[in-house]
Amino acid sequence: AYRLRCHGLDGFFYPSGHQGTNPPLPIIVESGRTNGPIQFVFAKAKKGVWRTFHVTKGLRGLDLMRVHRTPDGMLWSGSTIATVHSSDGGEFKMFQAPQIPGGFVNCISHDSEGAVWVGSETGVSRRVNDTFQSLPVADGLPRKTIYDILADPDGSVWFGTASGLCKYAGGNFY
Repeated sequence: AYRLRCHGLDGFFYPSGHQGTNPPLPIIVESGRTNGPIQFVFAKAKKGVWRTFHVTKGLRGLDLMRVHRTPDGMLWSGSTIATVHSSDGGEFKMFQAPQIPGGFVNCISHDSEGAVWVGSETGVSRRVNDTFQSLPVADGLPRKTIYDILADPDGSVWFGTASGLCKYAGGNFY
C-alpha cells in the first residue's frame, strides 16, 4: 500500500477534499482497491534558463565550494584554492591571497552594513571598499579555521570555529 502525495516547491502536497473530511484523509493506493476522483492543484512552474559560468568568464577554477548573494545583487563564490569571485551577472572579479587567507573558503556572509565576510581554514577576511582585509587570528579568534559566519542586525558578527563561537563587535573579538 502507498500513500498518495506529490512533491512541490514547499514540500509534499496531498489531495484535497477526499471523503469530505477536513483535513482530508490520506489516500491509500493498493492493489485491487479503487478511489474516487482525486484532484491535485499545483502552482504553475516557473520557466527559466540554466546559465553556466566557467573559466572563460573569469573564474580561476571550477572548484567552487560556497555561494552567497548580497542584498545589492552581487553573487559571491568561494573556492578550494583560496579565491573568492564576485559577479553582477556578467564577468567575475577575483580576490585571492594575501587578501583571502588559507586554502578552502568555508563560508561567505555579509553584515548589516553590506560588508562581505569570508571564512577560510586559516582565518577570516572582511571586504573594505574594493579589497579584502584579513583580521589577525592572534587578536582573539579561538581557532583559525572558520566554519560559519552569522551577522547580527546589531552589527556584531559571529564566527563558528572548532573551539566554539566567537563574537566580533566594535573592532574586537569576544
